Amino acid sequence: MNLEKSDYASIGLLVLMLGVSLHGYLQVEGDVATHFDSSNQPDRTMEKLPGLAVLPLVSIAVLSLFKILPAVDPLKDNIENFKPVFEWLSVAIIAFITYIQALIVLWNTGSAFDISRAVVPAVAGIFYVIGLVFEKAERNWFIGLRTPWTLSKDEVWDRTHSKLAPWFKFAGFFSLGGLVFPGMLLEFVVGPAVVLSVAGTVYSYRVYSKLEDEED
Repeated sequence: MNLEKSDYASIGLLVLMLGVSLHGYLQVEGDVATHFDSSNQPDRTMEKLPGLAVLPLVSIAVLSLFKILPAVDPLKDNIENFKPVFEWLSVAIIAFITYIQALIVLWNTGSAFDISRAVVPAVAGIFYVIGLVFEKAERNWFIGLRTPWTLSKDEVWDRTHSKLAPWFKFAGFFSLGGLVFPGMLLEFVVGPAVVLSVAGTVYSYRVYSKLEDEED
């Protein structure tokens, strides 16, 4: 199997994550805090080994899934048309998970910081990457805003994703407001995802309906 640059980047991130996880395993005593409430207090813990292994395993699953999806998608030819963007999306997701793993290890090894605010830049980066993907993505069953209407017509897919792409990029910058106003972290970080998903769904329906009316 030929490896692409994105594969090497993903593998490098996995090695880094494993190194971070091993460091955590050697340094942490007892259970590992894996989830935190709004006041940055741990509200969920796991035994050390599974607690530190879960995110690396998730990353391996992500890499494997992105290798499988182009072969099983009924619209695989469309994925081939934006294959580089598709592959680098997996790198971005694994980079995000690696960053979260590093935060968890740092917190559990005694570093004092606001973990919720520390997550904000990573979320901002993911929003921006989604915008880049939406600019290039063609109709497929796995990546993008998949509604009954975008999946039914190429034009609905293209117009919906073209409309949403700059807004997801903007959401990346908007979400950084959570660093300035930590009391409104959910509004800045979760709000854009909800609003854009709903707006995109409504927009795709309107575009589809208009095209159907024009064809009648």
